[in-house]
Amino acid sequence: MHIAWTILAILSGIIAIWYFSSLLIQYEDQPLILCVRIVHFIIWIVIASGVVAFMTLVKSKAKMELIVTGLFLMGFSLWYYIREGRAE
Repeated sequence: MHIAWTILAILSGIIAIWYFSSLLIQYEDQPLILCVRIVHFIIWIVIASGVVAFMTLVKSKAKMELIVTGLFLMGFSLWYYIREGRAE
C-alpha cells in the first residue's frame, strides 16, 4: 500500500509541475490572474490532502469508501483544472 501512495504522490508532483509551468507560460503577462489560479490550485490540494489525512485516521470498515472518495476528489480537481486550462 505504501508503494501505491508513493507512486500516486510522484504522479501528483509531476502533474502539479506541469500545471504550474503551463500557468506560467499562459499568464506570463498577467500576474494577478496567475496568482489567483495558483491559490485556487493550492486550495484544492489542501482539501484533497485533508481528506486523505482524515482517511488514514479512520479505523473502521468504511475506510475503503473514504479512500475512494479522496482519490475521486483529487482526480476531479485535476480534471477540473485541466479542463479549465484548455477552455481559455
